Order: sequence, then structure tokens, then C-alpha cells
Amino acid sequence: MLSDPLSDSEWSKLHSWTKSHTLAGLIFDSLSFLIDDQLPPQSLRIKWDVRVDQTERHNTKMNQVIAAQYTSFTNSGLQPIYKKGKRLLLAMTFLCTVCREISTNILKTKVTQKSQYFLRG
Repeated sequence: MLSDPLSDSEWSKLHSWTKSHTLAGLIFDSLSFLIDDQLPPQSLRIKWDVRVDQTERHNTKMNQVIAAQYTSFTNSGLQPIYKKGKRLLLAMTFLCTVCREISTNILKTKVTQKSQYFLRG
């Protein structure tokens, strides 16, 4: 509970801060612990709720995409690793694996070409 309710401008600042620090959902969920006269203005609560809902939907979709990519990569014999930063992780893992395979294939091709050159004599 707050000792004194926040002003509308303080709530706006808090809302902006939570968005920039990816804490909007966490702080929004904690609003249920406040009494009615301590809550932010209804217009801000609606904006906050919409933002949290959009974030949840986006995260659900991203998790589905990651699961599908992981399955696709593993079915192709690749071994992706999940780390923080969902979008970048799978792309970098895939690119590193592909680059490693390309490098290996180029090296094999060069060795084979040189071997054939020496064998032709």
C-alpha cells in the first residue's frame, strides 16, 4: 500500500518508466494490491492494460515461432541454443552453424581440388 496516492503526473512517469524498463506487466499486476483511491487514473489503467495484453500476445507468438524454428533446426541436424534475446539468438545460432558448415565444405573442396591437382601430376 502507498502511504500517499500518486498524482496523475507521477503515475504517468511511472508508466513510462515501466515501459522503458520492460516492467509494465509486473507493475500492472501489482496494482491489484492498491485500494481504489490509490490506483492510477482509469484512462492510464486502460492504456496500461492494453500494453500488457499486446506484450503478452507478442511474447506468445514469439515463443511459438521459436519452438517452430527450434524444431526445424534440430530436424536439419543443427543444435540451436536458447539464450536471452529471443530474436537474435536463433538467427545467430543458425548463422554460426551455417558458416561453420560452409567453412568446412570450402576447406574440404580446396583440399580435394589440391589433391586432384597433385594426383594429375
